Amino acid sequence: MSTTKPGRPSKQPPPNRPGLYGLRNKQAGDVDYRGESADLKRRMQQHKRSGKLSDDHDFEWKESDGRSTSRTRRADEDRLIRKDQPKLNERRG
Repeated sequence: MSTTKPGRPSKQPPPNRPGLYGLRNKQAGDVDYRGESADLKRRMQQHKRSGKLSDDHDFEWKESDGRSTSRTRRADEDRLIRKDQPKLNERRG
């Protein structure tokens, strides 16, 4: 059971709120990285500084709902990593 708000992931600027995110390859359409964060906006900025988020990727995200904890977000992240097998994730769910 997911603890994110319903709907498709957004490509709009993320809020300073917890949630799940992905780095989607613009050309291939594949998700190259999956993650969770207590602050989506801060995490996006960290990925930009590190070079993981480049012009080749879209940062797409879903905000967590009121039931979310870091543990439930990590469980959702693990499920998505197992499903998508993103090439930039070091752990595979």
